Amino acid sequence: QMCDDEDDDAEQWGSRTLTVTFPHGIEVKISENFFDAGVAGVLWCGAMRLMHALTHSRSFIPIDYCKGKRTIELGAGTGIISVVASKLGAAHITVTDQSVALENMELNLRMNIDSAVFDERCSVLELEWGTLEHRLALQPPYDAIFVAECVYPWDDAHIVIQSLLDTIHFLSDENTDVWFCGINTPKKGEHSGSSTLDLFLQQAPQLFDCHLMCVDPREDASTVNDTSDGKSAESESSDLFPSPSFESGLFPSPLAHQQCRGVWLLKKKSKPQGIENAPGDVSSISFENSEGADSNPRPFGKVPLLVL
Repeated sequence: QMCDDEDDDAEQWGSRTLTVTFPHGIEVKISENFFDAGVAGVLWCGAMRLMHALTHSRSFIPIDYCKGKRTIELGAGTGIISVVASKLGAAHITVTDQSVALENMELNLRMNIDSAVFDERCSVLELEWGTLEHRLALQPPYDAIFVAECVYPWDDAHIVIQSLLDTIHFLSDENTDVWFCGINTPKKGEHSGSSTLDLFLQQAPQLFDCHLMCVDPREDASTVNDTSDGKSAESESSDLFPSPSFESGLFPSPLAHQQCRGVWLLKKKSKPQGIENAPGDVSSISFENSEGADSNPRPFGKVPLLVL
């Protein structure tokens, strides 16, 4: 649940304070400030989707998942995911973004976290993904990395995605869980062959095993399982141009909104792909309940909808 604590006059200037309520009595106050922080000062759907997975009792992520973990959030924006991780018992949270976002981000952390806890267990740091000196200020590997709504359909998206994935690779080891949510997908008629979804699916499997753990709860996940004719039950009615998803083994149903709100789990490969396999080659794809189901270990005891 989310309610606006400010009047309408503040909204026209791009700032307001929200109270967001999650299961288990978790309540978070968040300052949105588009005027000063731009898109980094806004609460986006990808962050809300990932927090739903962290806090819902029926989620594939155990409610005590964050307890005792060292976490880092990339492109944190308002910092709300890290606030929730702290409230769920994270041992230390590192919250990062570009410099323009840091002031509002720290305000949000201090509004929700006791000052003594903040001083001992929280770090707010500038992180430009391609800047070596920023990386060297961090202390990898982390137990969990959170990335929500950080990839946009810019002209240089391929460079941004590669820089992001390289940074995640630097911050992780084989035991790190990388939670990724919010990947733009093209609308019907707007597919260029190089959407952010295409680029993500081309680049991520070179460094990580990629598990699509869930899709938006409004979607029928069962439609993902039909691989017999290359179409899902909802493919005809989807407003998503199907080419990028068909090429990568995904079907339109779980990607039926302009924003892919599916939650991905990335696990670092022990050896980066590219020697036996060509870059971008999808080495294995499997669907739950389909014939020849993948034999890889199931994260958290769940069968992922898709494994790349």
